[in-house]
Amino acid sequence: LTSLDLGGNSIGDEGAQALATQGLPKVPLLTSLNLSYNSIRDEGAQALAAQGLPHVTQLTTLDLSGNAIGLFGAKALASSLSATPHSLQDVGGINLDKYLAEMRLPREFAGKSNREILRTIRHMHMYGIGILPEWNGEVASRLALIEDNSPGVEYNELGTSDPGVRSKIPYGRLPGDLCDDRVKVLAAVKERAVALKYASPSLRADREVILAAIESTGNRYEFWDSKAAMWK
Repeated sequence: LTSLDLGGNSIGDEGAQALATQGLPKVPLLTSLNLSYNSIRDEGAQALAAQGLPHVTQLTTLDLSGNAIGLFGAKALASSLSATPHSLQDVGGINLDKYLAEMRLPREFAGKSNREILRTIRHMHMYGIGILPEWNGEVASRLALIEDNSPGVEYNELGTSDPGVRSKIPYGRLPGDLCDDRVKVLAAVKERAVALKYASPSLRADREVILAAIESTGNRYEFWDSKAAMWK
């Protein structure tokens, strides 16, 4: 089962809890879930966040519009999205930019669409943030260029202090993007091997770092190629 439409069934909090604990764990390949207009309140949303969503990491669309989800339920959902790797591209019924603190996102994301925020969160899970510099709007925007497969841009390195110029350069293409802190790099690659692409050239050639990346627990869930992990 990849698509489940339960919209307009008034399942309420009790139904949402049952779905979270008994239904979603059995459909790990689900990509679309419609729970709109179901009288779901905070209790049901919290159950979905804690017990349901972590089981459907391939979910790309989630519709919660037309429910009565309040502050606590929305915060729980936002925290869940930040804590668990997922594939979500859009969520309906909640404005995620109101819960930036729960998602560990900077203030620059106020007013951003759910799609933009979810894309950034996917990057946080994919590459980790410990190896990156200060996590801010510019970092997020430049990381997004990678997912968008934006072509390399011609730029004058003397002008890269200009935010307008930097914002068009995919993250990892500037020397200052690469981390030369061995402790940080080791911690990052142990979590996600692909973080190696943000390590300095000397650390990419470090035997212990390479072995840590190969043994990364993240490799159980993602394909990693040492050549693809480095900027050419």
